[in-house]
Amino acid sequence: MFFAGDFTLITPASLLQLLCQEQRSVAITAQRGSESACIQIIEGMIVRAQCGASQGREAMYRWLVWDGGSFYVNVLHEAPAEVDMMAHYEELVLEAARRRDELELTLTPVLPYPQRSQLEQILVQCPALAGIALVSSEGRLLGALGLDHVLTLEAQSVVAGLAIVGGLLGAPPQQIALYITSNYRLLLVQWGRVWLLAVPTSGASVSEATAQIQKLPVDYL
Repeated sequence: MFFAGDFTLITPASLLQLLCQEQRSVAITAQRGSESACIQIIEGMIVRAQCGASQGREAMYRWLVWDGGSFYVNVLHEAPAEVDMMAHYEELVLEAARRRDELELTLTPVLPYPQRSQLEQILVQCPALAGIALVSSEGRLLGALGLDHVLTLEAQSVVAGLAIVGGLLGAPPQQIALYITSNYRLLLVQWGRVWLLAVPTSGASVSEATAQIQKLPVDYL
């Protein structure tokens, strides 16, 4: 068994519950910004955990409150040489929930949220754009202006999917891509760890919008 996903679509607690209830023997490796985690499960019991500099139960509590990031799940064919614990997922999830406020204060922001004035400035400099969103490479919405709620949610899923597929294939980052549906055209521009998602105005061409985006300074990044 192998699968990958993003914590904008499923929480760490929900993923843990799914795997433990199925009594799987797996290793979860996860990444949130510069912080990594590895959780090892044997027949539905959590036996070993590392998250950043934390180990054991403290690592589990820290990982369970992550607000984003990507993950990969692989089959674990044998028990690890060292075991930190033999824990049921319920007790770990409950304790993490009890301590959530305290634990969330220790999370390092992956990327700052932009000011509304920064988003407005992008639209001023790109009159061919009707709306924009800034999304982290792991699918966390940083800010949006001029987009309806449904489109904003879809934009997050598009970015998360692109990051996962690109990672699996070892593909080089795409600088600018065009995502088309029956209702709109969406330009996807990767700037390092941030994606700009832009909807051209009804009268603007894609090439015109692209040219304006390429002239943008990347002060925010």
